[in-house]
Amino acid sequence: MRLFKTKTPFFITFFAACGLMLFFISAHADSKTVKSSAITFTSRLEAYARVEPVAILRLKAALTGVVSGLKVLPGETIQAGSIIARLEGPEIENLLADLRSAVNGAEAVEIAARKSLAIERRKEAEQLSTKKQVYLAEANLAEKRALLENARSRLQAARNETILKSPVTASILTIDLAEGELVRKGQTILTMQPSGVLWLKGFVYGSEAASVHVGMKGVFSPVYGSTAIPVMVRTIIGAVQPGGALSIGMVAMAPAPLWRNGETGTVMLEGPKRILTAVPTSALILDRGRWWVLVHTSRGKRRQEVIPGPSRGDSTLIEHGLKPGIEVVVENAYLEFHREFSKHYQPPD
Repeated sequence: MRLFKTKTPFFITFFAACGLMLFFISAHADSKTVKSSAITFTSRLEAYARVEPVAILRLKAALTGVVSGLKVLPGETIQAGSIIARLEGPEIENLLADLRSAVNGAEAVEIAARKSLAIERRKEAEQLSTKKQVYLAEANLAEKRALLENARSRLQAARNETILKSPVTASILTIDLAEGELVRKGQTILTMQPSGVLWLKGFVYGSEAASVHVGMKGVFSPVYGSTAIPVMVRTIIGAVQPGGALSIGMVAMAPAPLWRNGETGTVMLEGPKRILTAVPTSALILDRGRWWVLVHTSRGKRRQEVIPGPSRGDSTLIEHGLKPGIEVVVENAYLEFHREFSKHYQPPD
């Protein structure tokens, strides 16, 4: 009797071997489980930022005149009350002369009113005048004194306006006029940056902009490695910049921050603290574009869909789908999840 051997196709043999191997592993592997734990998580948002002045001070001429005594230079810091320059020239002299003449006239009128009051009081004492006439003389003197004070105040104000002083401690950015140049009333003489009014302007892009709110704290790190400065979000400007960035304004939490105008860097803002569930990363299973974990219960194992969040070392934080204290499979999780796979490829009889 002649025997004939039947050859089994290679691919059937291969898949049968794979099925036996997967079945053997899934049947004999010991599935290790770990309890998920609660972790306090603080989200962080990184943004580009630049130090800018809150406002620029423009020193303007209050009178028309010739600039004199202008000795300051751009970049120089001057103290509040320091004299920057003076205004001189024919127009200034004519104005002051007119105001001095007005003061002299008001003084003469006030002297006459004083004498008139003195006369009325003597007449009253001699019963040659009434109290009403005295009251009228007193009211006239009060009026003339008010006019005199007004004339003197106008003269002093004009004298003060011929002297250009720095209203605050500031650094000079630009000088618009030179020594001896004629300046018109209201014309800018120089531009200043007040000291201590710098802030940090940040730019946040994308969906992260929605999470920014007033009061958020963070740290500004200058690009050139200067000392990091704690900051806090003071305003959300709201106007969207070119490129879709949202502008935010931040101030230093220290009273005298060591930053300079124009300095750039990154700011790391801290979001609100949240309680998330942490599991070993090995417990996560990706299947058909969704993430799962195998939950170990008293009735066996079951699949649980989750939404992973950020990672911390060997652990991954779960945003949704899993509570702390639940046991999850961390060893052979993928094989356990796909245990039914081996049943589809049984070896032939």
